[in-house]
Amino acid sequence: MSELTTVARPYAKAAFDFAVEQSAIAKWQEMLSFAAEVSKNETIHQLSTGAMAADKLADLYINVCGDSLDEHGQNLVKVLAENKRLTALPEISALFDLL
Repeated sequence: MSELTTVARPYAKAAFDFAVEQSAIAKWQEMLSFAAEVSKNETIHQLSTGAMAADKLADLYINVCGDSLDEHGQNLVKVLAENKRLTALPEISALFDLL
C-alpha cells in the first residue's frame, strides 16, 4: 500500500460515512471528483506543496471550486489544507469511489 493511500484512506472513509449518513453519496462523488481535478492543476499543486498559510490556501481552493463544493465539502478542504493533505484529493476521491 502506498503512503498516499495510507494518508487518503481515513479521509475517504470519513467522507463516505458522512455521505451515507446524509444520503448524499452521489453529491460527494461529484464534489470529490471535481476537487481532485482542481488539485491536479499545476499552479494549485505547487501552492499546495508550498509554504502558503493553510487558511489562505483553503480559501483559494474553495474559491476555485466555487459552487461545486457545499459547506461540508468546503470543511473537508479546510481540514486537508490544515493537515497539508490537499495533494491527496485524487486518491481520496478514488478510494471513496471504491467504498
